[in-house]
Amino acid sequence: MLRLILLCSLAAGLAGCTGFPKLDAAVGPEARQAAYPRLAPLGQILTCPTKPAAAAKAPGADLAARGAALRAKARKLYNAPIPGG
Repeated sequence: MLRLILLCSLAAGLAGCTGFPKLDAAVGPEARQAAYPRLAPLGQILTCPTKPAAAAKAPGADLAARGAALRAKARKLYNAPIPGG
């Protein structure tokens, strides 16, 4: 147990000796002179978006058409000859 504590202390001590990266050099001059982003009111961010009318009225029809298209594609791939085989 004592060895584990000493090992963790040594690892933490060595990690504290590392240098920090120069983050100021990573930001270009155009980013430094850019305007701050416009903040949105918290009420707009927290409200749930309303569902589009097209997606809300018939999701089953869209899924059925998509399923039929996928089944047709699978049937086509299943019946396709294997090249070189």
